[in-house]
Amino acid sequence: MSITSSIQSLLRKSAERSQFVKEFNELLHNAYSNRDIPILCNVSITDGCSDFQHPNSAFSKSGLKIEMDSREITDSDKRNVSQMVLSVKELIQVLISLKFDTLIVGGKDEKSATVYCLIDYLKYDHFTF
Repeated sequence: MSITSSIQSLLRKSAERSQFVKEFNELLHNAYSNRDIPILCNVSITDGCSDFQHPNSAFSKSGLKIEMDSREITDSDKRNVSQMVLSVKELIQVLISLKFDTLIVGGKDEKSATVYCLIDYLKYDHFTF
């Protein structure tokens, strides 16, 4: 099963933040084991960026962090992992409904992480937040 279809399956099951994170971690670990993704990733809930808040944002801990477990993480690695999430509109909708507003992608070094405003990746022709 591809990573995209695995994400689609995850979206149909998870309705609660901690359960979503647990299942997303399982999905990513399986994808790494199956060599669908080249870097082992771990997902966690963290502080979001206050500039990215939307009407449904959590009061605190509104960020979803994807941490890549590798000694040297390139900008290309961060872009590829980010696109895995940001290219699936359904996933972004679920993240927003789970009160996330920020996606953080990087390694163990917080300074080199790339930060994304989730609402910017949810484009609708007929309305905006």
